[in-house]
Amino acid sequence: MTILSLIVGPVVGAVIGGFTNKVAIRMLFRPYNPLYIGKVKLPLTPGIIPKRKDDLAKGIAAMVSSKLLNNEVLEANLLSPEMVAKVESAIDGVMGRLLSSQQSLQQFFSQYVPSSQLHESVTSVKEDITNTLYLKLSNPEVGEKVAAMAMEHLENSESKSFLGQIGTFAAVAIFRNSLERKLASLINGMLKDNGRQMIAGLVDQECERFLAKPISQLCQGKEHLLQQIKDALLNAYRLLVTNNLSQIMDALDIQEMVRVRIVEMDMAEMEEMIIQTVDKELRMLVLLGALLGFVMGIITCFF
Repeated sequence: MTILSLIVGPVVGAVIGGFTNKVAIRMLFRPYNPLYIGKVKLPLTPGIIPKRKDDLAKGIAAMVSSKLLNNEVLEANLLSPEMVAKVESAIDGVMGRLLSSQQSLQQFFSQYVPSSQLHESVTSVKEDITNTLYLKLSNPEVGEKVAAMAMEHLENSESKSFLGQIGTFAAVAIFRNSLERKLASLINGMLKDNGRQMIAGLVDQECERFLAKPISQLCQGKEHLLQQIKDALLNAYRLLVTNNLSQIMDALDIQEMVRVRIVEMDMAEMEEMIIQTVDKELRMLVLLGALLGFVMGIITCFF
């Protein structure tokens, strides 16, 4: 046995061991598609992972949906003190910006709602307010009440002395009743004929004035109300997670989402992602193969 044989054997064994493990790792991914000689498909093509990609996707998706992102895990994380604190901080941030904002209410809504839709919504609200007020004011009792109040005011004014000179109490009563009925009829007629137009003009004017006010001005002196809104939003968040998380998860269908994403992933992209993640361990496998080959080369030199 020569020194050369003692060196060549272990070196060749190390090269073969390392190269074999390197090829085996690559064959997990490659070739991406089956290879043919004529009509005969070569064995071990495509690679193991491309060949079992659908099964791999189903397995990973099932594990993610049942173990990693199930309802219990998500609910515990979404309702954890840390997450609730983050939600509260986000609400505080929004409210802080609103309290110092010089934007008008209309400008604020315009950032999130298309102008045509905003105009339609504002118009609808104006019409609802106008119709409600007109329905209330067109009631005949309104004219009667206004007329009665007017007569009471008239009796309590300086004109009361004039009415007292007209005659007896009965005469005054007859005069008042007749005037009150006439006045009530005039008021009801005016409201019926012109009430809608008057109300619409006032509502339109007040709505435009309200929408043009800066948000900071609208929020002034309403800190208690803002705190109530904040508490309501936090409670709504907790209720949403507690009562609706299952329906949200069912609608999202995490398992199918993950499965489809893995199936649609390009094999080169998947290979790169996996190799980058476990690159150190794969290198160790190659070196381990080389070491075993080296040891086997030494052993074969003595047999």
